[in-house]
Amino acid sequence: NLSVINSLNIIGHSYLKEQVYDNALRNYLVALKLSSKIKDNNETAKILNSLGRHSSHLKEYDKALDYYLKSLKIIETLDDNTEMRAKSFNNIGMVYGYLDDIDKSLEYFKKSLPLRKKIGNKQDISILINNIGYAYILKKNYQNAIEQFNISLKISEEINDTIGSAFVLLNIAEIHIIEKNYQKSIPILLEGLNLAKHLNSEKQSDMLSSDSYEFLAEAYEGIGNTKQSLVYYKKYNLVQEKIHKKEFENKLKNTELLGDLKVKEQEIKELNSENKIKELKLKSNYNIIILLITLMIIVSFFFIVFYFQKRNLKKANKNLALKNLEIVENENKLKVSAKKDSLNEESQNKEAKTSKKYSNSPLSEEQKEILLNKILFQIEEEKIYLRDDLTLIMLSDTINTNKSYISQIINENFNVNFSSFINEYRIKEARLLLSQKENWNITIESIANSVGFKSISAFNTAFKKYTGITPSYFLTTVKSNLEK
Repeated sequence: NLSVINSLNIIGHSYLKEQVYDNALRNYLVALKLSSKIKDNNETAKILNSLGRHSSHLKEYDKALDYYLKSLKIIETLDDNTEMRAKSFNNIGMVYGYLDDIDKSLEYFKKSLPLRKKIGNKQDISILINNIGYAYILKKNYQNAIEQFNISLKISEEINDTIGSAFVLLNIAEIHIIEKNYQKSIPILLEGLNLAKHLNSEKQSDMLSSDSYEFLAEAYEGIGNTKQSLVYYKKYNLVQEKIHKKEFENKLKNTELLGDLKVKEQEIKELNSENKIKELKLKSNYNIIILLITLMIIVSFFFIVFYFQKRNLKKANKNLALKNLEIVENENKLKVSAKKDSLNEESQNKEAKTSKKYSNSPLSEEQKEILLNKILFQIEEEKIYLRDDLTLIMLSDTINTNKSYISQIINENFNVNFSSFINEYRIKEARLLLSQKENWNITIESIANSVGFKSISAFNTAFKKYTGITPSYFLTTVKSNLEK
């Protein structure tokens, strides 16, 4: 009997992980009925805890709390229950947090902490202290929150818990952003982001990266660096696209589970027969109905996921469009004069590295400066990039120098090749034209040709690479924004 209950619980966990909630619930309820029948309090407490997790996944927090409290009541009667009580207190604390009862949440977290310390698992202790810290954030007690996070971070670093450290750093940075200490949050976010990129779990890495990119975009916007803010909004958008795509793919995989459902039920029937458990005998008509209902739920869920995915991407794209428009407006107001402003936001950080490539160059620093000024004059004053037949050789002939020297100067100063260098100037020009009302009666293809692109497809690709959105979406957003 215990083996059957454990099997049903494990099957339920598998369905829960795959987000097939109805099937998870079926297995948990059957396991609960069996554990109650044989009066095994230990297994009953475990199944009630599983049902609490199931309800939490569905965001039915009142129901989850009821299951967790029933589980705790049974656990309190068991011998050697330290681990189960610690876990139960933590789960109840989490649910109270979701229900916005922060005082209750803290109460149960603090009940769990001495038990966790008694058990001695440092990772669990660190996670719990991190939970306590976040509860203090919700109470707006940021000083206590920082103290808890620092303790949690120290433990995570001691045991080389990369994911724990990454989460704590993100929480610390969130406090700085809430308090508008944007400059202070940036190095912390970058450190956490670096840890997130080295996690074994792609899902957790994407989740942490997404939050970090969003906070970095907000932080750079807070200090007035709109260009760097745009860079991180673009990265946030890309990760969000990846996450939504993965979620949708996972939902598609769930349809494959339907084909396995009959097989699983047959295995349970055989198991029941061997253990003489009449309660697990399911009629074939009931199986068919369950399969049809499950299929309908999954199909409905596809539409819901697709809807929210489109809505989130639309919101992210609109933010990118407005950021690009803001950059255009700032450039027009300030009339940017810095000749060496990098077209790639990371070029300054990589300058030392890229310059090594040309360590044996015959050009002196003075000659490089002269060549750079000549290149910038042709690009920014003469706007030679507007010619669709522009080549590296043509530019080298124009300023009377070797083409390899031009490549070297562009690479050292802007960390891009000649083609990317020219295309970014073309896109900046196109973005400016698209933002001006007097050009709205001109087709996008005509604007693409006017800035030096020979084909609309090449223009669309380059525009999205540089701005994060398509030119048509940018134009639509600009129109709706300026016509208000």
